[in-house]
Amino acid sequence: MWIAVAAPPDLDRLEQAIDDMRGIRIAIGSTAAGIEGFRSSHFDAVATQRLLARLHSPQRVAGFENVELVSLVTQDATRADQFIKRTLGKFESASPGLQAAVRTFLNEQCNASRAATRLYAHRNTLLRQLNRADELLPRPLAQNSVNVAVALDIVYWRAGSHE
Repeated sequence: MWIAVAAPPDLDRLEQAIDDMRGIRIAIGSTAAGIEGFRSSHFDAVATQRLLARLHSPQRVAGFENVELVSLVTQDATRADQFIKRTLGKFESASPGLQAAVRTFLNEQCNASRAATRLYAHRNTLLRQLNRADELLPRPLAQNSVNVAVALDIVYWRAGSHE
């Protein structure tokens, strides 16, 4: 469906709204004005839908702005898998909770206090998780944060994610 709104919808609220409705998935395009905006938004929503299907993603709600980079870097599945293995190493098989902590830290621009607040965790707990991640990563997080962020986004959106 197409809905004309001034601001993008709240993805968390949409996910809560469909929580008990099995089989419902929502792919949201970009926000743009006019006929050309509708057209580009439609194509972005289709790209989002295809990404979720291609990765067999367990996620039920996705916005284009959240998956655009993952869509681009997973066009070649074999190379994407190689990138993940090289970038994450043993961290690829770390617990979903540890991966979520690192992903949140990276999404908060490597600010431990903000990330801990978002995770409802004590800052020291998060710092211990980041140290554990460094033990598992082939290169320290501080030296490879962008690649780790991209690799973790791919892991989050593809099948097998339990975050």
